[in-house]
Amino acid sequence: MCAPAMTFLSRLSFLGAVTLFSATCFAQFDQNIMMKWAAVTTVKYHIEGEYRDSGTIVVKGGNSGKGDVSDRVEILLTWDQTSALLVGEPVFKNFKSGVKNLQNLEKKCDPPILTGPYEHFTLTGLENGLGGYLHMTATREYAPANVVVMCAGKREAIPAAKGQDIIQLQIPAPTLLAMPAAAGSTLQLDPANDTIITRDGGWIWTYKLAPGD
Repeated sequence: MCAPAMTFLSRLSFLGAVTLFSATCFAQFDQNIMMKWAAVTTVKYHIEGEYRDSGTIVVKGGNSGKGDVSDRVEILLTWDQTSALLVGEPVFKNFKSGVKNLQNLEKKCDPPILTGPYEHFTLTGLENGLGGYLHMTATREYAPANVVVMCAGKREAIPAAKGQDIIQLQIPAPTLLAMPAAAGSTLQLDPANDTIITRDGGWIWTYKLAPGD
């Protein structure tokens, strides 16, 4: 296995990553796919992020409340493999969150009643990070709600609240598509469709790649 090389490959540009391989590791590559991506400097990424989680906090304050939350974001960007940096301005689109199966944090208590929307992840900015990552800034809007007090049946109003999330989004190198041994529980590779899928917490990130040159 080439575990050290695989770790670096996910973070480095194609040309830099190739130098890391011993003859043993090189034999595990699909050389046709490797050379396909060696011929380009920039890569276009169509990224879809899907969030699914059954225990997300949706009310901030009081006894709070949680629920099954879904959300989605789409990102279009161009990536320079040699510098591991963005080319031009990325474009992104946010979608509304979904919330169902509301629960109180105390299972024996009645669930909250939402009086407004909950928005889990609204992407507001993308910029270059470190080591092949993007620095993503997003807002999280907790829902206003009526929640029970001490499970006694009486309810109190909890106002809406807003917070900020910062996520480091990894941009996987196209090189991974030539490396089937790298796939695992958090990484899927589809070389035939130039697609990489990663899993991180409640997020599933699907990267559709195309040569940018």
